[in-house]
Amino acid sequence: MNATRGPAAQRHVPVLRDRIVELLQSLNMTEVLLGAQSGSDRINREVYARPIPRAKILEAGHALARGGIPASWDMITDNPYEEECDREATLRLIAELPDPRRVIIGKLAYFTGTDLTLRAAQENRMGSEDPATYRLWNALYLMAETRL
Repeated sequence: MNATRGPAAQRHVPVLRDRIVELLQSLNMTEVLLGAQSGSDRINREVYARPIPRAKILEAGHALARGGIPASWDMITDNPYEEECDREATLRLIAELPDPRRVIIGKLAYFTGTDLTLRAAQENRMGSEDPATYRLWNALYLMAETRL
């Protein structure tokens, strides 16, 4: 807990409804961290094994916004499985997330022994993402986050 800001919480997107937001408000919650990972349903389902549709992510964001609780959204970038349409979907999602919110953009990390790491190594995808492509997309994500 941060003494100046109050407590924060991590929640799973599918369970974040108005009832949960009311509970968070009663606890004086000042921020909730959520892992959206991507704006692409395909990437969330097929790569991250997180079958959370984009609509549910937005629904959770709107529930928090109605409750006046800021949301911090984790997004993963530099993903060799993404296509242009997946990056566009993430950009659209970031732009549509309601205020108050912030977006935390992190590069895909490969952790030893995880299914994703084993798959990427087997398919020779590790390090195959184009740095120039992601410099552009990461800049666009940050501009959408700040509403430029």
